[in-house]
Amino acid sequence: MKTFNSNFVQYLTTILVSILFAFPMYPQNEVYTDKLFGKTFILTPSATKICIKFSSTADASKIDNITTRFNLSKITEGIEKLHYGVFSLPEGISFASAQTQLLDNSDVISVISVFIDQEGFERYIDPELFTVQFTDNISEKDAENIISSWGSKIAIDHWTPGYYTVTLPQGMNIFEAVRKFMDLPYIKFTEPASYGFNDLLDDTYLAQQWHSKNTGQETGYTVGNDINLFPAWNITFGDPDVILVIIDTGIDQTHPDLAGNILPRGTEDWDFGNQDSSPLEPNDQVGHGTCVSGIAAGIMNSIGVRGVAPFCKIMPLQVDLRGGFNQNRADAINYAVSRRNDFTRLRTQ
Repeated sequence: MKTFNSNFVQYLTTILVSILFAFPMYPQNEVYTDKLFGKTFILTPSATKICIKFSSTADASKIDNITTRFNLSKITEGIEKLHYGVFSLPEGISFASAQTQLLDNSDVISVISVFIDQEGFERYIDPELFTVQFTDNISEKDAENIISSWGSKIAIDHWTPGYYTVTLPQGMNIFEAVRKFMDLPYIKFTEPASYGFNDLLDDTYLAQQWHSKNTGQETGYTVGNDINLFPAWNITFGDPDVILVIIDTGIDQTHPDLAGNILPRGTEDWDFGNQDSSPLEPNDQVGHGTCVSGIAAGIMNSIGVRGVAPFCKIMPLQVDLRGGFNQNRADAINYAVSRRNDFTRLRTQ
C-alpha cells in the first residue's frame, strides 16, 4: 500500500489554504420559503452596497464621522432617526473587509449586505429583527411565552393581532431564525424585518391637473395622454359610502380642499409611522399624503384642485415613506381591511 510523504501532504495543504484565502469572502445567497403563500425567496448579496445598524447613542455627528472615515457613500436619509442606513462601498473594498473594520467601532452594532431578490428588488434587512404572525388559535399570552422561550424579545407589538417584530434568538442569524420559526405549526408566516426607503414620488404641481385632462399644458405634454376623467364625471363623482384608504404620510386635517372629506377618526390610532408616544393623529409633516389625498378626493368647492372622486371619503393612514419598517405598512393595510365590516354596518343603519 502506497503512502504519501508527510512533507508532500503538508505542501498540498499549504497550497489549498493559500488558494482559499486568495479570494475575498462574500456573503452567500440566502433562501427561505414563505409557507403561507408557498413562495421561495432567493436573496443574493450585493457586492457594492451594505446596511449598517448603529447604536442608539450614535448621533448624526458620530454617524457622519464613521461614514467619512470609511469613505462610505450614503444612499438613504433619516439614518440618525432609525440608527440604520444603506451605503455604497468604496471601489475595491469587499464586504468582509468593510464589515470587519466597521465592527471595530463601538457605535456600529452590526453590518449586513443589501440583498437582491429573484425579481430584482433590493431588500434592506435589519440584522437583528424579524417578524412573526401567529395562527389565530394562539392567544396573546401564549404568543408572548413562545417568543420568550426562544430567547427572543418583543420589539414591536403591532396592531394586527398575533403580529410581532421580535429580536433574534441567541446564536442565530436572521435567516436561520426565519427558517426555524417558519417550521413551527403555530406560526402562520415569518420574514426578516426590512425597511423601505425613498418611496416618495415627486408630484407635478396639482393645479395643472394634466392627469385628469391633458391639453398640452406644458411643453412636451401629449394632448389626450391622461386618465380621461371628464367623461366619467358625467356618470358619477363618487359616493360618500365609498371610503378611499390613503396609506401615505398622513394628511393636513385642516386643508380646505380635504377637511370635509376626511372620515372621522374617533379615538382610533391612524399613525402607523411611529412606535413612540407621538400623537395618534395622521398629521402630515411631509405633504405627500396631502397631495395624494387631493388627487384622490379633493372637494368640489371652486378652490384648489378637484379630486378624481370628490364625493368619496378619505381614511388617511400615516406611514413613514422616507425610511420606515415595511411591516408597519402591512399593519396599516390589515387595519383598513379590519374596519370594512364597521363601515358596512354604518351604511345600513
